[in-house]
Amino acid sequence: MTSGSRRMVRADLKGVFPTYKTLKNGTRKTYWYHRATGRSLRGKPGSAEFIADYAAAEKLIRDRHAGTINSLIRSYTLSVEFEEKLAKSTQAEYKRMLTKAETEFGTMPIAALDDARVKRDFLDWREKVARGSGSREADNRLSAISAMLTWSADRGKITTNHLKGFKRLYHVDRSEIIWLPEHISAFMKVASIEMQRALILGLHTGQREGDILRMTWSAYDGTAINVRQGKRRRGGTSAPLIHIPCTTGSL
Repeated sequence: MTSGSRRMVRADLKGVFPTYKTLKNGTRKTYWYHRATGRSLRGKPGSAEFIADYAAAEKLIRDRHAGTINSLIRSYTLSVEFEEKLAKSTQAEYKRMLTKAETEFGTMPIAALDDARVKRDFLDWREKVARGSGSREADNRLSAISAMLTWSADRGKITTNHLKGFKRLYHVDRSEIIWLPEHISAFMKVASIEMQRALILGLHTGQREGDILRMTWSAYDGTAINVRQGKRRRGGTSAPLIHIPCTTGSL
């Protein structure tokens, strides 16, 4: 089987993986499996028997989780909104956190999500997570669940997201994390010229570290710096262009 065939399978069929075995005659044979069920898939990718076995394994999963939160999570993580609108890093984090949620709530009936009292169950779980893994992790897990519930409500699978706008536990106060003139002076005395320039750019443009690192010489037109601030927006549109006039003052 060619590498092109393997790419096709991974692109079109989710949750399959190959294993390899060298036979007595020296040839290498590939065996395919359905990840979630562990069932073997006959034939080569794209063949009728392979597709039939894959469909049967997927149906087994759907039947097993039908009517439960597990089925909602699976539908959400396979949706276009999840796979194409979220960054790969966000997808990975959401999958990690939703897997944790499956362990706790996976078998809960979908109908229970329409009862406002379900919010208390989620908040109680968050408190348990916060005590063991910290408030930030606990809030992030609830955010992932809330995103899944909003997606489900938009598609009529549930009536509403009872977690929408939940009050977060984790807060960071950065108001006092500032550089005073004496801090800047001390830094400039010992820093390399490259780090001095980076600091000057930060002080005079007000940009974040990531935005400064992405700056190129072409962003400077002789009188101003033009940069696209922040990450690329969802859907592939570019971040807004910021025009920053150059200053002539000293530090």
